[in-house]
Amino acid sequence: MPNEIDVRCLPLKVCPTDESLCPVGSNPTPGAFSSTQGVFLQKIEPQVLSEIINFGLWMRKQGYRHSTVRYCVQSLKSIARRSSLLRAESAKSYLASAEMSESRKAKLTEDLARFYAYKHTPFDKPNYRRIEKLPFIPLEVEVDQLIASCSRKVAAMLQLIKETGMRAGEAWNLKWTDLNPAQQTINISPEKNSNPRQPHISTQLVNMLNALPKRHKLIFRDPNIDPLIIDGNIPQNSRRPKKQNRKETSEPKNRAHNPQDLETLQGYNGISQNERHPPRNANSRAQRHQKHPRLHAPRQLRDR
Repeated sequence: MPNEIDVRCLPLKVCPTDESLCPVGSNPTPGAFSSTQGVFLQKIEPQVLSEIINFGLWMRKQGYRHSTVRYCVQSLKSIARRSSLLRAESAKSYLASAEMSESRKAKLTEDLARFYAYKHTPFDKPNYRRIEKLPFIPLEVEVDQLIASCSRKVAAMLQLIKETGMRAGEAWNLKWTDLNPAQQTINISPEKNSNPRQPHISTQLVNMLNALPKRHKLIFRDPNIDPLIIDGNIPQNSRRPKKQNRKETSEPKNRAHNPQDLETLQGYNGISQNERHPPRNANSRAQRHQKHPRLHAPRQLRDR
């Protein structure tokens, strides 16, 4: 197995002017250098990447949610680009010197503890605590302006979240059978160990929901598409189609670069340019005047 490791991967270095190891992005280019953060990113070794993938599969078997598995795997890959993930002390040294918030360090510590427990590797969990902060609450006028500027489906979802206070995942999984327009209520299935609820909604929200197309059993999405599997959490049906390459098109273009192509496109097979448009000579005007004397006469004679 050691022969399969890419020997071209760059080691983790520190800029002399900055002795801190800083994250430079969730999905950076291997071997890239950040001048502001002073870090060379190393390519993840195949052995480490295989361990991360096996750990993600183990989490799925243990019943973890898909979103939890995804973000945990992303965090481990980010740490593996900046330290030796298989050595617990190297990962702890990276967290100790990295410039990030205490909440972020606490989250990464939980992911590392879960990974080393899977590997049966001793790991002394660092003491990082999440710092609770007051959330940003916009004004109701600002929320109404945001709802008014969105599309019909997004506006209905935002209005639903505003009135009921449900999570985005709960609204994303709502069914048409959960809506009761007569009593103006909606059934909310719990998420993240919360309790089921049945709040009342306004008449405006009922009309906004009824105006949406009823193509699927879910209100806001297609049940056959998992939004967590798609990159960027963007549904495939909402992505713009890519422009077709001109080289791949089979239809001929109207643009011709030489006379032969022009003759082929216009249907003049076997006819030369001189035959289609004979050159003018001195006798051509006299011949036309004999056939149509009034048309080719001087203007003074035509006005009579």
